[in-house]
Amino acid sequence: MTNLKTRHPLPFLAMSPMGAGNSFGVPWWLQVVEEERSASILDCGASAALARLALLAGIGWVVCRASPGQLKALYSDELHRERILTEVPQITPWPR
Repeated sequence: MTNLKTRHPLPFLAMSPMGAGNSFGVPWWLQVVEEERSASILDCGASAALARLALLAGIGWVVCRASPGQLKALYSDELHRERILTEVPQITPWPR
């Protein structure tokens, strides 16, 4: 990610592929984004537990499509409440 920041000096967020958190895990994403974990979004699929682990690891935002009951429990953490997304954000193309 450091190399990418050097090549593209405009601010950006790194977003994982859909369901990548479930497939590869939080440690994998932390290796991908390196020191820029707070400027990243990890798609955790339907796993509220994985989303919580990601937030505790310092990942900026998570996408979580868990059941209403699981989302309610996840939102009960006031420290991370604003960093939980239930849909993938709209992607803005990178200017070339």
